[in-house]
Amino acid sequence: PDFLKYLIKVWTNPYDPSNDTGIINLGIAENTLNNDMLCSKLGQFRKENGVSEKTFPYGDMSGTEKMKEHYARIFQDHFLTTAKSTVDPKHITIVAGANVALEQFACAMCDEGEYLMIATPYYFGMGPDFERRMGVKLIEVPMPNVNEWNVKEAFEQAYIKAKKEGKVVRGIVIVNPHNPTGVIRRDEDMQGFLDFVYDHSLHLIADEVYALSLQNNQNFRSIIDYVDTQKDV
Repeated sequence: PDFLKYLIKVWTNPYDPSNDTGIINLGIAENTLNNDMLCSKLGQFRKENGVSEKTFPYGDMSGTEKMKEHYARIFQDHFLTTAKSTVDPKHITIVAGANVALEQFACAMCDEGEYLMIATPYYFGMGPDFERRMGVKLIEVPMPNVNEWNVKEAFEQAYIKAKKEGKVVRGIVIVNPHNPTGVIRRDEDMQGFLDFVYDHSLHLIADEVYALSLQNNQNFRSIIDYVDTQKDV
């Protein structure tokens, strides 16, 4: 912890010719001798913004500040169309893809052998993402005709059955827009999901990876829109 504390101090005030009171980092072995060549070479492909030497060394493990600011704008413009809240870049963590994100959620929320709930059908890779290394299993909640489906009732029944079987349930997974059906969840479905997790103090993972892959003027609302309108949140 002490090393990281001082490392952050170095990162926030590094020495360079224009900052002669900055700190020279002797705590990490980094080859900076070719940074100028890398900047020149990579800058050929990013002529508008160029490449800074700050791109190459160790930094914030959750993503660079500039990258998180860009993602915050994307979420603000495309995901929060009705919500009153704003996206803080500090609340964003960048990982190496959606599969990795799901695995990390499983690690943070569950112990090995515990469960998350998900409506069927679902993307075939979802199970291995949770179970392969974290040992977290999925409880499948069958989804019949989407227009005749009572979300809260279906999940309540599956939850009660799981508890009777001695299974520890930590949360639910929502995929919206849905994979593989392409269905956009109705408002009442999203409300049902939220009511269910509130009633049982469960986590909710919202996978919205296809949110910008819509057709025929489909009306998608992010989970943040629904949470933002909850009077008890």
